[in-house]
Amino acid sequence: MLDQKLSDLAQNLKMSLGDKVSRVEISSRTTPVANFIEASLTLKSDARDYTHLAERVEQSIRGADFSFSDEAILTEANKIKTSFLKNIEKPHMFGIYNAHEMAVDGFEAVLTSYESDRFYQAAKELAGFKIQSDPVIIIQQPEHKSEQKEKSAGLVAKLFEGKNGAATLIVKQNPASNLVAIHYLFKHKAPLQSKYGKDAAKILHDCFGQRMKSEENKKISNRFGLSFTVNDNPYIPMDDIYLHPDFGYIRAEGLNDDIEGLIRYLNEQMLNFIPSEQEFKNAKVKLSGSNPMMMGRGDPAKKKFEKLYKKEVYEDPPYPEGPEELTYTKLLQFAREYFQPANMVISVVSSAAPEKIHSWFANFKGQLVTGEPAPYTQTIKLHDKPVTIEEEGGGNRSYIFWGFAKQIDSADKPALKALSLILRDKIVFDIREKQGMAYRISAGIELKGDRALFYVKQGTRPQNVDKLIPQYSRFFKLNILDGLNNDDLQKSLSMYLGRMMFRRLSSINQAFYLGTSYYFHNDINYDLEFLDALKKVTLTDVRLAAQKYLHVENPVQVIVR
Repeated sequence: MLDQKLSDLAQNLKMSLGDKVSRVEISSRTTPVANFIEASLTLKSDARDYTHLAERVEQSIRGADFSFSDEAILTEANKIKTSFLKNIEKPHMFGIYNAHEMAVDGFEAVLTSYESDRFYQAAKELAGFKIQSDPVIIIQQPEHKSEQKEKSAGLVAKLFEGKNGAATLIVKQNPASNLVAIHYLFKHKAPLQSKYGKDAAKILHDCFGQRMKSEENKKISNRFGLSFTVNDNPYIPMDDIYLHPDFGYIRAEGLNDDIEGLIRYLNEQMLNFIPSEQEFKNAKVKLSGSNPMMMGRGDPAKKKFEKLYKKEVYEDPPYPEGPEELTYTKLLQFAREYFQPANMVISVVSSAAPEKIHSWFANFKGQLVTGEPAPYTQTIKLHDKPVTIEEEGGGNRSYIFWGFAKQIDSADKPALKALSLILRDKIVFDIREKQGMAYRISAGIELKGDRALFYVKQGTRPQNVDKLIPQYSRFFKLNILDGLNNDDLQKSLSMYLGRMMFRRLSSINQAFYLGTSYYFHNDINYDLEFLDALKKVTLTDVRLAAQKYLHVENPVQVIVR
């Protein structure tokens, strides 16, 4: 009710200010400390009388009437009480909505908080509301175009390829940044682990993390405000984008007060790092534990399903897993090849100039590496006949994978990614929202190298399996795009690009994408250029890609009931 009054107030204020403003918003903000009314105005370029405008806004809010009629209060109270009673019939939702109030004030307080007299009491307080304090006013001026050009020019990344045992260095300068973000990408994890031992990189990274947390190192690293990420949790979906069989990484972030000192300190730590036997033992104990509550890890049927479908969908890796039991001696041998400058791609994002950063890495060198293997990525398997696998899972939930693979042209990848977004939205909405036959479901097109996997993967109740199987193929026919218009396409693209750009806001994630673009594509701009290409995809491009590839051939079907 208050928000509606504030919205009406904003509309009246915009009309009274005329062509001086292009947007007016007034809203309330509640916090445990105090409650606020906040007005936000976007001024037109020729509006310069800020003092007069601020006075008009203040007068408008100070003179506002925040009283409500008894009838309006009763209507709102009844509406909210109905919603409250509906939630009581859904115990899990009731708990989610009210857990905090229950913990602080008790269950009875939650029940009484929805009684009608409480609304009248709150309305009475608002009716006499007067602003007593002076407002806080913040004005943000537009930047001059020349400054914008200068800043954008400073955000170009520069590559310094490693030679004579030096690390490959990628530097991106952001003059406005107060952080130094350094991403160390360690190459060829798969062949080296195959040679020395399973999970050697994970254990070695944990050892380095222990070393950096030692009291001696903390005294130094704290001066630079350094924080480290040495391993990610594979059971957290957002972390999972960084995990890969053929590279490991360490992330370091700190203050830009003394970038040279920070880099020299990290160089010294990296070059002289030899894990101790105690650090090795600590890491093995720590990483041998498991959490059965996360990501269905305790579900035998799901574990069986994941193993079965991946075996049919992806080609066997060229490097088998190394020995199960990693010894301390093997870890040291692994570290000599893996944890050394020539095996690193280092990405730095900071306010310092690329040439300066490069000079501070001048002595960061290791042993010369020759005959490096090509980077390894998972390869989608092409089938020459349909595959059907069905096994018992023995659980309360069944799991289904259905899909087919195609060879693709590299130039079609942006259009196929856009088609994937459309397919995902349609398939997930139909199966989960309309039919209610999925709790977790993923669908669309997975792109890897010169191959694409068109798929649906989901968990469901056992009784739904036979209803779902015949449906999947209809989602991968050209008529799935009937009625699709440009607005639908732009909505799907914008939502995806918004998520992707959000991931790339932080300096350390920018460093990550620079490093992986170089390692896998030999082009530090690959990630950025793919997103730019995706922005330019048209409805015609999507339809042409569908005509070219959207034909079911030799489908793979894996069911664990």
